[in-house]
Amino acid sequence: MKTKSKYDKILFVIAVIKLGLSLIELRITLKQRKEKRDQDLIA
Repeated sequence: MKTKSKYDKILFVIAVIKLGLSLIELRITLKQRKEKRDQDLIA
C-alpha cells in the first residue's frame, strides 16, 4: 500500500508539472499573438 501512495504522488507531481508547462505555453502564445497584433497596428 505504501508503494502505491508513493506512485500516486509521483503521478500527481507529473500532472502538476504538465499543467504548469501548458499554462506557460499558453501565456507565451497569447503574448506573441498580442505583440504581433501591436506590430500590425504600427505598420
